[in-house]
Amino acid sequence: MRIALKEAGITDISRFRRFWVSEALTKEVILSGISSAKPFAEYDAVAAQGFSRQHADWLVGMNFSRLMSIGNPSPAFSVGRVQTAVLSSIASRNDEVQNFVPVPYKALEASIITDNNQIFSSLLENPKTAKTAFFEDDFPYLESAYKNCNSKPIDSVSVESLE
Repeated sequence: MRIALKEAGITDISRFRRFWVSEALTKEVILSGISSAKPFAEYDAVAAQGFSRQHADWLVGMNFSRLMSIGNPSPAFSVGRVQTAVLSSIASRNDEVQNFVPVPYKALEASIITDNNQIFSSLLENPKTAKTAFFEDDFPYLESAYKNCNSKPIDSVSVESLE
């Protein structure tokens, strides 16, 4: 906003106020936001920080991207304040995927018959994780659930071991 005002030649921002809400834009929220809008001057420090980040992004991106590309086998190797952090997160997640070690688990599925003779399947949810996977330390609970299911009017119950 400040860049647009500057480009438009507007230098006196004493009458400008900042409308800021983080809720759904209902009539009440908008009216409340307008009535509590603060003068632009209260955001001078935030604006200066934003300009600094913008310039740093440009300088770092332009200069370090070129520097990192020299002698690098890839045709383009870009660097930037935000981009580098995002790429680091992606690389970290890629390492997790590459080094993933599967852990065996089991799931309990029951085919349940209703009073109308309709059959539907249901997976037991692990109360610890709210997921349908049961790991080795959960097997006693799973075995107990399996025995209880088999003593009820259920068509079939199966425990599948997955890896």
